Amino acid sequence: MRPYVVVNIAMSADGKISTRERRQVRISGAEDFTRVDRLKAGCDAVMVGIGTVLADDPSLTVKSEECRKYRRKIGRASC
Repeated sequence: MRPYVVVNIAMSADGKISTRERRQVRISGAEDFTRVDRLKAGCDAVMVGIGTVLADDPSLTVKSEECRKYRRKIGRASC
């Protein structure tokens, strides 16, 4: 069986994803953060590039308790 891959990207209205200094720019709101949390809850893995890791130190865990309960319900490890 082939893997199912979901790509989630975001950019500002003018096409930017960061500043010239490669600083993170907040371009998403609470609704999008909730959507991404639900997306992560249904996935087996999250992959980010080394630039993201070094620049943003992202927390890749599922945040909401509701989403963590969903993961347990479908038999996935808690994260």
